[in-house]
Amino acid sequence: MYIKAGSLGWLNFYGIPTFFIGIGFTALFIYLIKGGGLKDLSIYLIVIAIGTVLYIYQKKKLRFKSLDLNIPTDLFIENTRKLLMSEGWIIEYDNREYLQAIYRTRLFRLDCLTIKKYKHKIEYNLIHHPEDHNSIASLIDLNLRGKKTLKKIIAST
Repeated sequence: MYIKAGSLGWLNFYGIPTFFIGIGFTALFIYLIKGGGLKDLSIYLIVIAIGTVLYIYQKKKLRFKSLDLNIPTDLFIENTRKLLMSEGWIIEYDNREYLQAIYRTRLFRLDCLTIKKYKHKIEYNLIHHPEDHNSIASLIDLNLRGKKTLKKIIAST
């Protein structure tokens, strides 16, 4: 899934890391203007470091994993469509380049599976849908339902 930097989807997905980094730099700027002590400086740097680590963690979630196919891509995608629909997933996009499906379990639980199609392989990722407007869920969502479905999809190759 591609999330344009600065968009609402981006802000929803990276909300918590952005908050920590923003607060840390704002406090650091005020610290530099007022000239505070070394103790305060370390707190601001820790907040910025936490935000940076969380940002890297979120960015890592967006990476696609690759899977070589033993069957034709069209057959794999057809089998995947059937499996997704039988398990209650809603296919949002399905074109020549990729397939994207969502699964809503509860109000703030929205798994998003994206599969990029290539000639003899696929690339996939499973994240919490950025348009769910829930930064906390994007950060800590375990995607348990999505992982079970993904195991079945991978086994079908």
